[in-house]
Amino acid sequence: MATRKTDADSLHKLNIPDEHDDNRLLHLFSDHLTNQNLEIPSLPAIAIQLRKAIQKDIGIAEAVQIIQLDPVISGKLIEVANCPLFRTGTPAKTCISAVNRIGLKATQSLVTSISIQSIFKTKSKLIQQNLDHLWKQSLYISMLCSVLASVTKQADPDEALLAGLISDIGTIPFLHFISNIPQDYYSEAELAAALPIVKGLVGYKVLVDWGFSEEFLDIPLNSENWYQNSSDKLNLTDIVVLSRLHSKIGSANMADYPPIASIPAAGKLKNFELSPEFSLKILHEAKVQINETLKAFTH
Repeated sequence: MATRKTDADSLHKLNIPDEHDDNRLLHLFSDHLTNQNLEIPSLPAIAIQLRKAIQKDIGIAEAVQIIQLDPVISGKLIEVANCPLFRTGTPAKTCISAVNRIGLKATQSLVTSISIQSIFKTKSKLIQQNLDHLWKQSLYISMLCSVLASVTKQADPDEALLAGLISDIGTIPFLHFISNIPQDYYSEAELAAALPIVKGLVGYKVLVDWGFSEEFLDIPLNSENWYQNSSDKLNLTDIVVLSRLHSKIGSANMADYPPIASIPAAGKLKNFELSPEFSLKILHEAKVQINETLKAFTH
């Protein structure tokens, strides 16, 4: 039977594990949440405007008019459209050719993804280092999600791309909260310990505020819960869980993670065996594709 990790109470209150009860940073942030003082970043206007317009069944020409209101996003979309994930024989040179190539649905996901990058900014050097690391990690996982969705043909690669990118989005408000606290109030160890505890709940709150659908809301809550099983069919959370576990392959602490074939998400794949050998093959074949696409997103 499908099981879900979360309950109603856990969506409103930060639960601090007993072993982290002495973490002042967690208690301070918990009070901040309880008093409803959490500052949720705004999704850039272009992404919101485009999503609302696409919900009204607009055409490509109308979508392009909206995208071109932001030259930075428009230029980046053209660049990403020419990456290996989307590239065909003829390079896209204009916004309309880029949207024609990748389609409206993929365009919406990509514009949202590109827009989110602008949120990863702060004046604190330490916090910016954490944000930069988070952005690169989220991008890598999102690329894996897209590749895995394409290979398995059981999920939309464009939705999977966005799913990977928002999986750790809850870290951003928390890091921005910390940037306003004197650095001598907490240690880097306390910060590192706090991140995995807060990001799920805060990520859920961010996506609710941004108007994301129910399937996306589950991702920040459960994308590091290897044994989550909230649906009998492969869903976006499963894709992110599989991709996150894929990203650990070859790491020094791989022994700390379960074998991919042993988790519920892998059991939902049709005619597809995620053995360690086959997983490495997928990663190897996608490496160039992923690295070139990452470059387009990060400069």
